[in-house]
Amino acid sequence: MLHLPEVDDAINGLIHTAYGPLLIASHPVITSENEGPIVGTLMFGRLLTEQLLAKLKLQTKVNCRIIDLDARNTLSKIPIKVSSLGPNTPFIFHETSNTIFVYSLLNTFQGKPEWLIEVQSDRLITAHSKEILSYVLLSNIAMGFITLLLFLVIYRYQFRAATSAFRGLINQSLPARTKERRKFPLLRSFSSNEFSKLGYDLRSMIAGFEQNKEQQKNIISKYTTSLRQLNTKLVEEIKERLLIEADLQATQQELEKQVKKRTGELQQSNTTLQNEIETRKEKENDLIKHRKRLRALSSEIIEIEDRERRQLATDLHDQVGQSLAAVKMYVDGLIASTSDNTQLERLQLIASIVEETVQDIRTLTFELSPPILYELGLSAALEWLAEEFQHKYSIKISSTCDTCPKCASSAFLALLFRTIRELLINVVHHADTDSATVEVRCTGKGVHLIVSDKGCGMENWNQDQTDGESASGGFGLFSIRERISNIGGTVVIDSQKNKGTTIRLTIPRKEACAGNRNKQNDIKNYRSR
Repeated sequence: MLHLPEVDDAINGLIHTAYGPLLIASHPVITSENEGPIVGTLMFGRLLTEQLLAKLKLQTKVNCRIIDLDARNTLSKIPIKVSSLGPNTPFIFHETSNTIFVYSLLNTFQGKPEWLIEVQSDRLITAHSKEILSYVLLSNIAMGFITLLLFLVIYRYQFRAATSAFRGLINQSLPARTKERRKFPLLRSFSSNEFSKLGYDLRSMIAGFEQNKEQQKNIISKYTTSLRQLNTKLVEEIKERLLIEADLQATQQELEKQVKKRTGELQQSNTTLQNEIETRKEKENDLIKHRKRLRALSSEIIEIEDRERRQLATDLHDQVGQSLAAVKMYVDGLIASTSDNTQLERLQLIASIVEETVQDIRTLTFELSPPILYELGLSAALEWLAEEFQHKYSIKISSTCDTCPKCASSAFLALLFRTIRELLINVVHHADTDSATVEVRCTGKGVHLIVSDKGCGMENWNQDQTDGESASGGFGLFSIRERISNIGGTVVIDSQKNKGTTIRLTIPRKEACAGNRNKQNDIKNYRSR
């Protein structure tokens, strides 16, 4: 799933696990020079646990949570339709009286929606505060209107009461003396009793005015007190609102200070990180230089080892082989001139031992430095090696070999031959099979070597383990891997129990021709001197 086909590819995003969302980042494992082939994938991951989300909430002052789309019970309590989210609607807002909610979908690195993220934030001015302010304003307007209406009603009532008293007095006194009013003036028509009654009525009217005036004052004072209490509550509400706004402003200032402090820390961290990156780049450049020197040294060691092997093989063939051949000729002469049966048996035994020793010397000479490899090439050497394994171990080896690059040195060909021989010996000792295949593919990018069998395989094999052999048991897979890695190549082992083993070796072309270039450079330097 995370396989990366190209060296520049990378996969970043989220992945669904049984423990929750996993944030991943992967990159192919390649050489330090950003070249293939890819031998594996390096992956970093971090679970988005509840503790991490709580820490994120504490740092950002924003409350959020991640909901799995498979959690039907939790999704049923969400106040929105999750199905309405999509490419055309990436966000949905939902408001309550005190909180604002934002919903969006989280996709995996493959683009599949798997989670719903919910972010909530408190509102600075709530609907309750708006309702209180509206209520205060409306109540003030209503109280003013009611007070004005009461003033008008009371004034009209008192005016009617006052005029009705005068009308009553006039109606009581004037109708009985209508004829007399025509003959005598108005003042002469009243008696003293009538005047006293009129004064009493006037005093009663004035008392009524005073009483109505006191009632009016009581009503006005009552509503004034109500208005004062309402204004007091309004002032208290405004003061409380001002305190809340002051607290919010102080909180905002404190948050800005924390943001500035955090920004400074991040800038300092970025500066430190940049310095570390520059130091790391310098160290990587030094490491690349050391690796180049190590590869050059490895190539030179391979050249020296090949020369030593050829020299040792030549000495064995020319000196020890020739001496043993002379001994055999001398013993054959003694056998031909001896008639004693006892001496004859001893001489024949010596001759057979010398013959076996000569044969062992020839075999050792071919194993150290086979002449057929330098005279006829790698393909002919592999055919000879297949015949030897068929003769010694009764295992059939089928080989396919392309023409190797002309720039490849003899030491490089010898390294390939000894590596193939060591891998085939491992097949004989451990694979429990009667056949194996060897393929040598030479392309413009390099040399690819594949040795495979259909044997018992290795159980629970991984790329980091060694072959388990002792240091005295030949190259071993570990030794082969080290040698190939030192010259810039790679070794990939694919083994399954009862399904066989396949070992792939890849060596870049420039490393295959490195030894030959070193020789040419030495010749040029010698000629320039």
